[in-house]
Amino acid sequence: MKNRIGKFKLDNSKTTMKYGSLYKTKITLPFARILMKRRTLRVWLPESYDGVKSFSCLYMSDGQNIVNKYTTAFGDWNLSEIVHQIKERYNQEIIIVGLDCPKKEIERIKEYSPSNDYIDDVTNNDAKVIKPVGLFASNYGTINGITLDDVAANGEYHVGSLCGNNSGILSNNTILNSNNKSVISGKENVGGISGYNIGVKDDIYLSELDEPVISYE
Repeated sequence: MKNRIGKFKLDNSKTTMKYGSLYKTKITLPFARILMKRRTLRVWLPESYDGVKSFSCLYMSDGQNIVNKYTTAFGDWNLSEIVHQIKERYNQEIIIVGLDCPKKEIERIKEYSPSNDYIDDVTNNDAKVIKPVGLFASNYGTINGITLDDVAANGEYHVGSLCGNNSGILSNNTILNSNNKSVISGKENVGGISGYNIGVKDDIYLSELDEPVISYE
């Protein structure tokens, strides 16, 4: 067992791992939207690893959870035991590579879920928190058959009458203007039904007169 393999250092901390060896290093993620750019990258190696033989590789998110309950944020997956069983049963040996995720639940949700509740100002590389504006701030499911009348929605980013962010399905939703023209206004990603859309939607207006006024400040 080597103390170091390349840039990876042997992890000698307290562990519940039963098989193999765990190595880790620090890397910087290049992605602009990531809140926690500096991460631990962990590599689990079976006892038979010699640096020459080829192995299948299993890539995992939540790297702190793969083999050790003392580093876990969301539960130990006991993968060293599972891949050991795979070797015994199928004669298939595996290396595990795991990238740590944020341990704070809200940061983890933002990273793994397409909420778009924050964006990055790429110019200064500074995360800009935004609050979607709409009857529903964000939609991840299905919203069907809602009629809105005389709507006024105003915000900065991701502004819509029904929802600011749509990551789900919007269908048969209607805007009316019975008394006053509906006005949806904001700085960026402004829309009649939804402001920012990566899901499925159809905008339904009964006539051209019912189309809302979309205003960019």
